[in-house]
Amino acid sequence: MGKVLEVIFDYACPFCYRIHDYLEEQHRIYPDLQFKAVPCEAHPRPELYGKYSDLCVMGMYFCEEHGIDLLTYHQAIYKAIYIYQINYENAKELVGGIKSILKGDEALAQEFVEALTEGRYKEQVLSNNRYAWVDLDLPAVPSLLMEGKLLKAVPGYGITRKQIKSFLDSVS
Repeated sequence: MGKVLEVIFDYACPFCYRIHDYLEEQHRIYPDLQFKAVPCEAHPRPELYGKYSDLCVMGMYFCEEHGIDLLTYHQAIYKAIYIYQINYENAKELVGGIKSILKGDEALAQEFVEALTEGRYKEQVLSNNRYAWVDLDLPAVPSLLMEGKLLKAVPGYGITRKQIKSFLDSVS
């Protein structure tokens, strides 16, 4: 098993969206590199700042629990948010944005909506938020953690392709 790169990110963060492709590039360069997705909210409740992305995070855990490929989920969510501009605070709209990955399974789509509406994975959202903002004391997302080394994003800027490459070279 290869090294594990934790990617701490928010689905609603444009800087996180930008690095998604960069990380896929690095995976081709470092094929043994394992990715651990740690989605959190850049602005968790009750902070008043734009929309909350907690349903997107819960959706990832639903997909993980149901054996749906997480990379496929990430791509579908980013497309739904940034291309189709769905209301990701609404579970029914969110499932509409990812229906293609549910392979037309209406029962699974309904279960997805119910799980998010009921807050079935809310504790994971809260745990990830604590991990990012309290335990790691991050200033912003996206940020990367591997082998005890942390690449912290700069607020309002994120991290660059060059920084990611340098970071991975330094820990590989």
